[in-house]
Formats: sequence, structure tokens, C-alpha cells
Amino acid sequence: MAPKLLIPLLAAWLAAAPASGAAVAPALPPWRALTFEERHLWLRATSTFTLSVEPAPADWGLPAGTRLWHLEVASAVASNREQIRSWFDPQSGRVLLRERESAGRDRRFKRYRFTPQGVIRERLEPAPGEEDLPRARWSKVQRRLLPYPPELGGLPLLTPEWVPVFAAASPLARVGDRIEVALFGDLGFHLGQLAATGRERLGARVSLGKGADCLLAGPRETLLVTLATEPLGESPEAGPELLGMAGPHALWLEGGHRLPLAVGGEAPRAGRTRVPLVAAVLAVGSCREEPR
Repeated sequence: MAPKLLIPLLAAWLAAAPASGAAVAPALPPWRALTFEERHLWLRATSTFTLSVEPAPADWGLPAGTRLWHLEVASAVASNREQIRSWFDPQSGRVLLRERESAGRDRRFKRYRFTPQGVIRERLEPAPGEEDLPRARWSKVQRRLLPYPPELGGLPLLTPEWVPVFAAASPLARVGDRIEVALFGDLGFHLGQLAATGRERLGARVSLGKGADCLLAGPRETLLVTLATEPLGESPEAGPELLGMAGPHALWLEGGHRLPLAVGGEAPRAGRTRVPLVAAVLAVGSCREEPR
């Protein structure tokens, strides 16, 4: 359940945001969890995306019956851990709230509240001696408002973790299909274009559950979806990151369950990298393999 935050202007924000039309799919993709894993020598990096639907908290000021998409992303590399929680309104096509907590050598917490005026970014860190205290007692707090650029208009507004979900839920189906979105990273906005640029056969080995019938393995026909971005307004960031990789990004969507069998990007020190999907949880039905 979302935390009880005082966001009384959310209703006004949704009312002011133009409808995004066909760019936002009315239904979730046919999966509920994804796990990506990359190994290099002794180092293993994993990211698990868990998607659900939940009612909007009553104190958010949203219309009665509003249901939000809730995404949690848990990532681990060696001793470093990161947890992202984010809430997305499929009717407006906009992220409403994002929380990001990191632990390892350093601890920090960031919250992004998407209000009518812009994104309120909060950063909390423990001062020396506060490392073992609850987050509410940390004394190093930074808060700033990042106004929306005029170019944002009525574009869907995502944060990077939503890209695989949005691509899978979108109507992208044929080579040549394109969708424009806006992306917010940590300090700035970018214009992104999701484009179906080709079809490729990609080797896969994805666990869909227990048992021999629950393994999606072998070459699969995929739709290659690329994401290219450029600054929207004056952005201090080079561009959004996905699975720790800079852009341009790519996703390989298989046709049966719209699973992103891999995510590609520019990894630090490793260059162009493709991170494979190793496990997934489907929304309904058995986990038997679909025809290749």
C-alpha cells in the first residue's frame, strides 16, 4: 500500500493533464513479475520487477474507485542494494509518486512527488552517527521543486523503471510503430521515442515456474523496440538509465506474453550490454510454452 502522503493537489494535476490517447494501454501486460540477471566472472547483478494493481489511497484526492499500477524494483550488485517503489495512473499516463532507497556503502532515500507545478524531489541521508536510526530521524534533508518544461504537453510521463512495463502494455506491434513519451530521471526531463525497429530471433531461457513445462527456452521471435531520448527543456542529466545502463536502450519483446527477453544499453566499463530475462511470473493461465 502506498504511504500516506499529503498530496492534495494530485487531483488537480490529473484534471490538468491532457489525455494521452492511444499511447496508454488500458490493461496491464500479461505478466506480473520479471527478473533480469547478468553475470560477469564472480559478479552477479539482478533486478526483479513486481507489478500489481491497488486502489488509490483516499488521502490522495483522486476520484473514488481510481486504481493505480504499483511497481516495485529490487536490485542487487555485490553488497549494494536498491529498492524502487512507484505508482502510475494508467488513465492519465503519468507517474504520481516514486520512492528510491539505496543501501550498501552509503544509505540514502529519495522521494519524487509529481504535483501540478512540477516534481518535488526530496533527498534524505543520515548524518554521521545516524546510520542506525530510522529514516524519519535522519537530519540531512534536501528538498527542491523541478518545474515541468513547457514541451511536456500531454505526453505520457514515465520514470525509467516503467519503460519495460509501458512498452509491453503499449500497442506497439508492427515494425514502424512509434510512441513518444516523456521521461523523468533524477533531476531532469527527456523526450523519448519508443520505436519498433525490426524483428529478431533471440535465444531465451526463462523460468516461468516449477517443472519442466515451465521453461521458456530456445530461439524466440521478438519485436525489437528501441528507446532514444533527448533533453526536454534544460535537463542537467545525460539521459535516463535502465538496469544501470545508459541509452540508447533496446528491448526484445516476445509475442506470446509480451515478455522483454532482454534489455540492452551502455554499461559502465563494459560498453554495449544485453541483460537477459531469467524468470517471469505470468498473470493467468498455465506456464506451458507457447509455439515458437
